[in-house]
Amino acid sequence: FHVAVRLEENDAALSADAGSARRVVGIRSGQVAFRVLVAGEVGDGHESLASILDAVGFETRHAAPVDEVLSVLEEWSAHAVFVDVGTRPQRGFETIGRVKSSARGGRTPVVALVGRGDQAARERALAVGADDVMGTPLREPEVFEKLWACLGVEYVYFRDETAIRSVAGSP
Repeated sequence: FHVAVRLEENDAALSADAGSARRVVGIRSGQVAFRVLVAGEVGDGHESLASILDAVGFETRHAAPVDEVLSVLEEWSAHAVFVDVGTRPQRGFETIGRVKSSARGGRTPVVALVGRGDQAARERALAVGADDVMGTPLREPEVFEKLWACLGVEYVYFRDETAIRSVAGSP
């Protein structure tokens, strides 16, 4: 018994298997300038998130104390907030709660960054108001997927043609 299936490089079925072959290289033109606020203590890893986002065209700012986060959120009108719960979970949870209880923060998606596998922190972040949770260390494709889900950001992708051909079974 033999089945032959012809796949085109544009085939939608490839996107699931070749997900690693697609890399975000920018934000599609014609959209607003997306602003992302990264909240967390210095050294909690927020620098890597900001550099990932800056590299493809997001505008980012960092704020640490809760009052500074609220001030930057109001003045800068961030479209999304990532809160690094990190090494100081109480401050992270307090930041999430205060952001979500503010007028602007109540309308702004808040994503908590917690250690992968830390179910208690995940549940607590959602309980205090986070709209979603991401595991750390961060994985670039997940960051972009989360922002697409929260804001509808459309991206420009670089496709590694060698990887796509190998998934499609071409030499």
